[in-house]
Amino acid sequence: GNPTNYSSNMLMLYRLQEMKSSATINLYLACLCLMYMGINISLLFANYINWKHPDNPPVNDVVYHLVEFWATFGFALVECIAL
Repeated sequence: GNPTNYSSNMLMLYRLQEMKSSATINLYLACLCLMYMGINISLLFANYINWKHPDNPPVNDVVYHLVEFWATFGFALVECIAL
């Protein structure tokens, strides 16, 4: 008979290839989501440090808000691609 990893069904082979490419895209999107979470945790820490040193904050407000904006914009793009 046929080996267990062999199929002559062309529709099934097409579907498996489609699922493989979908899984690869989902892996990249998941990695981008983890990067977004890491940026948010870093910004939370930076916010705490700035709160502890109000006279001389180590993180500039403009840099903080630009990073926050662009990270959120990038995450919105990831959400659009995921949908």
